[in-house]
Amino acid sequence: MIVIKIELWPASSPNPEANAHEIGRMHISNDGTCTDPSRGSYDVRVMRRGKRTQVQRTAHVRHFPRRSYNVWRLVLRALALAFPEDSTGRGLDPLPNLNADPGGELPTPAECEPFEE
Repeated sequence: MIVIKIELWPASSPNPEANAHEIGRMHISNDGTCTDPSRGSYDVRVMRRGKRTQVQRTAHVRHFPRRSYNVWRLVLRALALAFPEDSTGRGLDPLPNLNADPGGELPTPAECEPFEE
C-alpha cells in the first residue's frame, strides 16, 4: 500500500518537523485484479482530515501502466478520480499545460495528447 501524508510544518517554529500537523492522507492499494504485470489496478481512499481511519472519498484507478510512469502520475490519477468535480474545471481554474514552451503559446486542445487509462 502507498500512503501519501501531507503535513504542514510551521515556519516560525524552531523545530518545524517536531511541530508538524497532518492536513491530508490518502491510501492507494493494489487490488490484485490486473492480470498484466506491467499494469496495476488500485483502490483509492482519501481520509478525512485528522481521521486516519475515516474515509472521505473513494476511487479506483484501472490498468495503470505502473512500469511506464512514476508514482506521481498514479497519485495524480487517484486525485482526479477521487475529486471529479475539480478535474472538470468546476471548482478550480483549469491547470495550465506544464509541458508548453515557457516562452511560447500554450498548445490547443487538439495538440494535447489524450488521457488514456
